[in-house]
Amino acid sequence: MQRLLIEMRRYRRGLLDLFVIALFGAVNLILTLADSSFTLILSPFSTTFVFSFFEVLSRRLGRTVLLTLGIFLGLCLSALWFFLWYYASRRRRSLLLATVLYGSDTLLLLGFSLRYHYGVGLADTLLHLCFLYTLIRATVAHGRLDKSAAPAMAEVEGMLATLMEDPLAPALGDTVGDAPADATDTPPLREVSRRGRPLILAEWEGHTLLVTRSYGLTELIVDGKVYAEERGVYELAYTLTATVGGHRITVRFYPGNLRATMTLLVDGVLVSRIRRRF
Repeated sequence: MQRLLIEMRRYRRGLLDLFVIALFGAVNLILTLADSSFTLILSPFSTTFVFSFFEVLSRRLGRTVLLTLGIFLGLCLSALWFFLWYYASRRRRSLLLATVLYGSDTLLLLGFSLRYHYGVGLADTLLHLCFLYTLIRATVAHGRLDKSAAPAMAEVEGMLATLMEDPLAPALGDTVGDAPADATDTPPLREVSRRGRPLILAEWEGHTLLVTRSYGLTELIVDGKVYAEERGVYELAYTLTATVGGHRITVRFYPGNLRATMTLLVDGVLVSRIRRRF
């Protein structure tokens, strides 16, 4: 069981490194487009290499369409890394493709640095290898996790929830305190226009309370209407509040290392609490 916990930690570390790679790649492309002399290490070399290649080709041939093509391909490659990171956190096999591409990118950087005696590139290659190592370990970890029996994985999930559960946490139905309801009801932001992943569903005084999350958007929905929202791909601590029918509804999110906690309160009473992957 301890082995599975280690593999899960390695897998999540790989996801974090992949996000850093995607983020640095996008920033580095912006710096390159702005003709800045400053560049970020660890970013995918192929993203800026493709743009620089078409930029030089455009100058030599005098065709601006090639420069436009280079910008377009650079943006596509930058978006690809975010796409791989997004799906790697949901479909573990996407991490394998990201690892292969980053390995190929490292070889391209090494070959370019040796060919043109680019010393900074050689130093960057060493850092690339460090991140590539964590991606390889994460890929191997996901393979081992996939081979683990479902009961064993369920036991790991239960162990994590037990270890991270606060023994002093209030039970459902306890009054934990909250600000009083507003004098007037909160106007809804809009009708529900799309279906997100349901996180919390509860009934209270004839009202249907729903908390959903989809594509970086968390919504507090009451009776089919959105009353509060929080945007962000990575969730930090936040609170959603609304007064509906004279009742104050509060959703609080607490981030954690492996799991996050989300609570739903109505008039200061704890109605629901979940723990989910952060």
